[in-house]
Amino acid sequence: MRRLPRLIDRAGWHQYLAREHGQLVAARGMYIGPDRIAWLGMDAPVPGITTAVPGLSASDHTPDAVLCEQIVHDGLTLGARQFITDIEAHTETMDTAGYQYFAALGFTRPYVRTHYARVP
Repeated sequence: MRRLPRLIDRAGWHQYLAREHGQLVAARGMYIGPDRIAWLGMDAPVPGITTAVPGLSASDHTPDAVLCEQIVHDGLTLGARQFITDIEAHTETMDTAGYQYFAALGFTRPYVRTHYARVP
């Protein structure tokens, strides 16, 4: 976690935080590369999975949705021509709030990503 502040003011990196009543409720980073493709990542707390903020339901995606809306707005203003992100709580039926708010922002799912792990 100590290395994340090193991204602040680095070329292409943009960091975002959302607070409610002084509590951190959402955080994301956006990187816009030389190809003008914006990547949204490093989200925390992850809605529906690791949301552990007092007074905030684990199913409350609103803070993250508002943050993503601002990020997309800023990315377009900064010249991003495409955005890439993923939904951490993947479901085959695509019926979670994450799918709904990313769709409302104009995201579509071009493919299903499979994760691999090497566990020692």
